[in-house]
Amino acid sequence: MDYSPLIKAVAAPLLWLLPILLLITLLQAYRPRLRGMLGERAVARVLKRYSSYVANDIILPNGLGGLTQIDHLALTPNGILVIETKNYSGLVLGCEHETTWTQVIGRRRHPFQNPLRQNHGHIKAVETLVTDLTVEGWVVFVGSAKFPKGKPPGVLDLAGLERELAALPKLEIPLPMRMAWEDLIATGRRDQQTRKEHLAGVRAGRADYTPRTWMPADSRSGKRRVARVLIQIGLSIMIPLLLLGFLNRELTNASRQQDTALPNKRAHSASSGSAASSAVPAIVPKSLDQDLARPAIKPAAMQPEIRKPDAQPDPRIQWSSSTSETDATRRCRKAQVAVLIENSASNQQRRDRLCADPGGDGGTGQDR
Repeated sequence: MDYSPLIKAVAAPLLWLLPILLLITLLQAYRPRLRGMLGERAVARVLKRYSSYVANDIILPNGLGGLTQIDHLALTPNGILVIETKNYSGLVLGCEHETTWTQVIGRRRHPFQNPLRQNHGHIKAVETLVTDLTVEGWVVFVGSAKFPKGKPPGVLDLAGLERELAALPKLEIPLPMRMAWEDLIATGRRDQQTRKEHLAGVRAGRADYTPRTWMPADSRSGKRRVARVLIQIGLSIMIPLLLLGFLNRELTNASRQQDTALPNKRAHSASSGSAASSAVPAIVPKSLDQDLARPAIKPAAMQPEIRKPDAQPDPRIQWSSSTSETDATRRCRKAQVAVLIENSASNQQRRDRLCADPGGDGGTGQDR
């Protein structure tokens, strides 16, 4: 028996699930980046409600010969806001002056750079470009992150950001501040080449401010996650297919062995049956042989009906017995038959005469 249709029926859903698994893989690999983008958009929407001068995801010179990437810049009547956005979940442990903070999710612990120190570098880069404006910085955590030891100064959530922006004075921004803002934005860049240069600078300077425990989570972590998830998907697909193939082979071999053994079993049964039948007469009792030799008795419904003779038959039509009959008796019988054939007056007279006198010849003797 071929189990290939069964294997195909089971493997078909796996093939249909492959694109979905690939999509899930990509989402898992780039989940941090997607979470960051969603968090930045949420902060940008809040800033747009309270300021008409907002710049998102801009790269500026850091004043040290390198580049720095800033999530959000906003111009307010009090000066320029520099905002760093983080979209984290779980518990966040850290103080204002620590080099690294720790994210705790269940039993996993992930260290990351202190975002206040990171944003401090952004503030210094803006101050080198805008010398006559006040520059202030905040770190906004978007998501479900909790601070069990309390938020350090300068750390807000979305609700706290709205409260701080709502508390700003509702004044018109002077022209000099707007001109300084335009010069700052004109200095910024967003092209792909600049982003590559900034990323190369981050990689080169990562060892200066990042501990060794955080080194594996570099920009190559996304590729590693992709490779890891692809391997998991491959194993999750290949292992069931290999098991199904092994099962198909074993079932096929068992079916073939059963088909091969069946004719031999039938031949053995036939030979055993013939031997048993040949041995039957030797053990059948003699009484059974006698019963089998007797002719079969037909049922009463199949036997012909036998009519019994009447108790007193008519003497005129009674046949002679098996004993030898005389000539006179034979002549009487013939006369009776002649009456039966032709019931004429002459035949009746002749019958009466011969049967009344069995010994007579009727005067002629021609009936002999």
